[in-house]
Amino acid sequence: CEGATGSITVLDYVTRQPISGATVNVILLSNSEDANETHEIVNNKLSNAEGTVEIPMTLNGNYKISVTKEEYMDSSLDSQVSCHMDECDSCTLNVTLSMKLVPCTLR
Repeated sequence: CEGATGSITVLDYVTRQPISGATVNVILLSNSEDANETHEIVNNKLSNAEGTVEIPMTLNGNYKISVTKEEYMDSSLDSQVSCHMDECDSCTLNVTLSMKLVPCTLR
């Protein structure tokens, strides 16, 4: 579907507040026998003040979303998009990832 987009929102696990400046990567996993083949959708894109990154939705398939941010533990999830050209409204990937702070170590 032309112009279809999705969004990833990054929140603090405890406060549920948006995390800006988190690094988001999205890859489309291969559906073929070659499990190592992937397609990069978003690479090192930073979340905005609302904790959101917009992503283009060009293909059906399994998407792997990973998020990193200093002082937080890395977070990731897999999500599947399956839609038909006649139903472009269903061609979206809108997910929320929660990130936990790295526990402090006392010396």
